[in-house]
Amino acid sequence: MKKLVLYLLILISFYLIFNYFISKSSYIIEYSISSYNVKEYREKEGLYFEIIANGLIYNFMINKNLSRKAIKNIDYYSDDSYNCLMPIFDDNKTYTDVICQKENIQYFYNGIVSPSLDLTTFRNNFINEETSIDTSTLDFNIIYNDSLLEDEYIILNSYRGINIISKDSNKNIDLFDNDIYSPAINGLVGKYYIIANYNQRYHFTSFYIIDVETGKKDEISTSYNINTDAIIQGIYNNELYIYDSENKTQYKINPYKKTIKKINTNKLTILSENKLETYNSSELNNYQFDYSFTLNSKEVIQKISNNGYYYLIGSNIYMGYNINVDKLTYLFNNNYDTIKYNNNYACMLKGEYLYCYDKIFGLRLVLENKELNFNKNLSFEVYSK
Repeated sequence: MKKLVLYLLILISFYLIFNYFISKSSYIIEYSISSYNVKEYREKEGLYFEIIANGLIYNFMINKNLSRKAIKNIDYYSDDSYNCLMPIFDDNKTYTDVICQKENIQYFYNGIVSPSLDLTTFRNNFINEETSIDTSTLDFNIIYNDSLLEDEYIILNSYRGINIISKDSNKNIDLFDNDIYSPAINGLVGKYYIIANYNQRYHFTSFYIIDVETGKKDEISTSYNINTDAIIQGIYNNELYIYDSENKTQYKINPYKKTIKKINTNKLTILSENKLETYNSSELNNYQFDYSFTLNSKEVIQKISNNGYYYLIGSNIYMGYNINVDKLTYLFNNNYDTIKYNNNYACMLKGEYLYCYDKIFGLRLVLENKELNFNKNLSFEVYSK
């Protein structure tokens, strides 16, 4: 009897391990729900879906690992302007807004201007947006607490450090002894915010690295003297690139390894047309990384992890996935002072108002800060787990 129980336990263990690795591996499956055909692609960073309904293709991606055949039902809506559907998942959670089509352009409900009452009623069956005036304050920020999403972090310059704002808590991280009005040398790499030590007045020999999730602060030092007029070039392969034009020297900071390395002197590595190239520094007028490039005759402005891109077409921002590059989803208009992207999130500044975008709720006003309008040298970043 004991041996039988032992064999059963071993079989159950193998079954669980097998199913775990199967659920993590890449796959493509097709299945039908009523009259709708579903293609489900398991990618490293989540699940991509294509749904064919009444001759139209709807596509979207979620950054979750669900069981195979993750969609259990599809609700459909149609009127004179839009054809829409809402996928219902087997765990009964909401991962996307209602998805609509009009004139070969895909929209999330939240991107439709003046939707009909019937479409709004259809959408309200799945997503209820509760309006709230629950606010809190931190430094100069008025924070709209209920507009923040789980696992979403906003990082803002304050005059003596940074503010980290999230659903669970708001933190003020003190870094400097005096007010710094132009803390230009900073950047977000993964979950790490990097900023020069502005307690040093003429040359930097150290940088602060702050873990956005925990607020933990580290200081890393170097024997190099980096001029305070150095510029941030950009981020590539989880490293922040800095160019010191006075010394004609390029550096890169790796926050994961807590290292600062000198790359080039009198030469410069830059990102252009989606690849790194090295030039003599005298050959270049613009030292900053250019993340935009042309793909399928469209201007790419930012990568969405490894699965797709944000596109700028005219004055509008669209999202597209690698699996079907011709299918674009309209997101929002490009009429903001600054837009920062982080995978499936984007945050944008208009005057003193900071909005964030996600594909379920669309644009949300998350905070107000008059200093952001008064002092354009203050910046922000957005991070999502």
